Amino acid sequence: MESVLWRLENVSFAYRDKPVLQGINSVLQAGRCIGILGPNGSGKSTLLDLLAGLLHPQTGRILFQGKPLARYRRRDLARCLALVPQHFRISFDFSVREVVEMGLHPHLARFALPSFEDQQQVEKIMRQTGILALEKRPITRLSGGEQQRVAVARALTQRPQVLLLDEATASLDIRHSLALLQLLRQRVQGGIFSVVAVLHDLNLAARFCDELLLLHKGRCQAQGPTAQILDPRILEEVYGVESEIHYNDFTQSQQVSLRLPASPLHEN
Repeated sequence: MESVLWRLENVSFAYRDKPVLQGINSVLQAGRCIGILGPNGSGKSTLLDLLAGLLHPQTGRILFQGKPLARYRRRDLARCLALVPQHFRISFDFSVREVVEMGLHPHLARFALPSFEDQQQVEKIMRQTGILALEKRPITRLSGGEQQRVAVARALTQRPQVLLLDEATASLDIRHSLALLQLLRQRVQGGIFSVVAVLHDLNLAARFCDELLLLHKGRCQAQGPTAQILDPRILEEVYGVESEIHYNDFTQSQQVSLRLPASPLHEN
């Protein structure tokens, strides 16, 4: 039986007087790869920050593993959750290895140094994310895509139960996007790991996500199994495009073909 990670009860959030999310009710289960999708400005990144405890809802409440999220200490939460932001930037010339080792901090006593086992784990994760050859390079001298892979490696080094990704593949090339999502998919299939990812690419979501949560104008338009949510009617309501969805033998997943409607929809 799957356990509940988050329960969102009538959650709303606004930046000053601008509503971003309104009346979100949702349950997110453990042991799954969940994609958060929606047009620009629909509240995807804000929802992820709420799940991470970086923001707090103006109305409603969020429970994490049955406990109000606001009651968690930051250090305890960091042992459970790791967030890879959309834009990862560090201004100081730390080496790649030093940045990845920062992920160990929630598990180390104050002033303690990483153990030999910790060092082995760091090296394993750097190898898995394809950055081991960069370990001595200053983080400030890497490309955006390389820095993003370092951010993922640092997050995995936290040994989280749940990894939150905010468009983490946006700056990656095709090969590294597929490799990263495949690595995370394998961890989810291992049964002790969960991923919640903000994505724009419907075909990546179709290939790697068990479940989708679709936001539209700050509300949860639909949530459920990926095959159920990738429906032409739902996609037209949310994105204003026509679509065909078919199973692709080559990728062994559903694939989405999109086009503008004959009479393009006007923005409301």
